[in-house]
Amino acid sequence: MKFNKLIILSIFLVSLFIFACNTTTNSDQENPDPVLHPEDVFSQEILSQIRSHYGIGDNELEITYIGNHGYLFSTLSKKILIDSLSEIEGGYERTSRVILTMLNEAEFPFNNIDLALTTHSHGDHFNADSAVNFLIANSQTTHLSTNEVDGILQTSSGYNQIQSQSIGITPDPSTRYQTGIAEITVDVIRIDHHLSASGDEHVAFLFSLNGIKILHVGDACKIPAQYEGLGLEGENIDILVAPFGSSCANWTVGTEEENAYDIINQYIKPKHIIVSHLSFETTAAEIEATIDTLEENCPGITFSVFHPTILKQMIYIKEEGSIRVIDKPTS
Repeated sequence: MKFNKLIILSIFLVSLFIFACNTTTNSDQENPDPVLHPEDVFSQEILSQIRSHYGIGDNELEITYIGNHGYLFSTLSKKILIDSLSEIEGGYERTSRVILTMLNEAEFPFNNIDLALTTHSHGDHFNADSAVNFLIANSQTTHLSTNEVDGILQTSSGYNQIQSQSIGITPDPSTRYQTGIAEITVDVIRIDHHLSASGDEHVAFLFSLNGIKILHVGDACKIPAQYEGLGLEGENIDILVAPFGSSCANWTVGTEEENAYDIINQYIKPKHIIVSHLSFETTAAEIEATIDTLEENCPGITFSVFHPTILKQMIYIKEEGSIRVIDKPTS
C-alpha cells in the first residue's frame, strides 16, 4: 500500500512539473521578449522584397534603405553606397549582419557598386573590418571618406589588399573639394559633426545621378554660419538626406545658435528631404510629428521616411523640376 501511494505521489509531482513547464512556455509565447536584433528587424520576408528586381527607368533613381543613415543609390548604370559599412554590434542602429553578408557577397541589389562613401568614423556609420571585407569582395568599388577614416583603414590587417580602392579627402573647414570617381562627380564638403568638440573629421557628400542631385550631410551640425560660404543654395539640390532621429543631432531641435530651418531654407533649398537617422524605437506618431514640424517650417518641400522596420526601395523621378516619389510594391 505504501508503495502504491509513493507511485501515485511521484506521478502527481511529475504532472505538476510538466504543467509548470507548459505554463511557462505558453507564458513566454504570449509575452515574447520585445528586444529585436538586427536579423529580426531585417526579416527574410522584408529582405525578399529587396532581392526582387522591379526595374529602374532611364530617368529614375532607386534608393534602397540599408539602416540608420545608410542608403544605396542606384540607376541603370551607377550605384553609390553611403554610411552602410558600419559596426554589427549596437543593434538596429547599425547595418545588420544580414545586409553586410549580402554586401560582401554582392547579392542583388548590392552588386556592381561603383562608389562607397563614409561621412565619418563613428561606429553607426563606419567600421574598418566591415569596410575592408566589403572592398575585398567588391574589387571594382572605390571607397571615399575623410583622411581620418582612410588612416583607420590603413591600420587594418587587410589594408594591403584594398589600398588602391581607398581614398581620403578632408577639405579645410567650411570648404568643398570636387573629385571624379567612376565617372561620378562628387563634392566632399567639410562641415563639423554635431558634436564638434569631439574633433572627429566629418564631411557631407554632394553628387548627381540621372540628373537628380543628392546631398547627404551625415551627422552635420546645425550651425548656419558653417553653410554660408558653401554655395549649396545655388546647386539646385533635389534631395537632402539629414538626421532627424537622435536627440542632440535632430535637425528639428534647435538653439539660438543652431537653426536647421535656416540651413534648409536659405543655404540648401532642397526640393525633397529624406528624414533619416531614425531609431527602431521611433514611433509612427513621433515621425508624423516630425513631418508636421518640417512642413510647417519648410514650406514647398516634400518628404520621404525610411524606418528600420520598413526596409524597402523607393523610386525618385525628376519631372519638370520637381521630384516624384514612388513606393516600391511590397509583394
